[in-house]
Amino acid sequence: MSLSREDGVLIYPTDTVWGIGGCILSKKNYDEINIIKNINTNKPVSILFSCIDHIREYFELPKSISDEWMKSFFNLETTLGLPLKWAKKDIPSWIFQESDFVCIRCLQDDFFKAIVDNLKGKAVITTSLNLSGEAPILNKDDAQAFRDKHAPSANIVPSDRLVLSGHSSTIVRFLNSEEIQVIRKGQRFEDVLKQLEILSARVL
Repeated sequence: MSLSREDGVLIYPTDTVWGIGGCILSKKNYDEINIIKNINTNKPVSILFSCIDHIREYFELPKSISDEWMKSFFNLETTLGLPLKWAKKDIPSWIFQESDFVCIRCLQDDFFKAIVDNLKGKAVITTSLNLSGEAPILNKDDAQAFRDKHAPSANIVPSDRLVLSGHSSTIVRFLNSEEIQVIRKGQRFEDVLKQLEILSARVL
């Protein structure tokens, strides 16, 4: 099955847990993922990017957020919430649902860049690989078993280099260019906090 199809669910490792996602433009992918995960209500999903330049294609960020800062931030098992008004491209409403911000991640690894390249540069919606209410999947054998049982039409894209931490990401949200809200503290929160202190924004 070709990875270049917009309507195609993908299963892959991230820096934290195994994920499931698909092309950002496909509502069909979003609906299929909800069925696979046994989610009965519409829930927001994150957008996964392959590099910092990829993020800047989609969002106009404050000057205080440099490429170097973002590279360091996303190496700390993090998710970043950005106001929708910062988006340069239209973000499908089913991604953020009723929210006024959208969560993004950045997986700076060659195997994921290849996925994006095969999707002709399009970003990927992403969420954890698991049934609703169950723990996320942490290894390739369990990911394969999940795929065989719950998502036989999905493509698994493995990476032998990527090491999963097994912990949920730290989530922080920019309320505006001057205020940052901590939504969830992950395993490396203390390091994340030091990274946030580099910015002039106030951390709430």
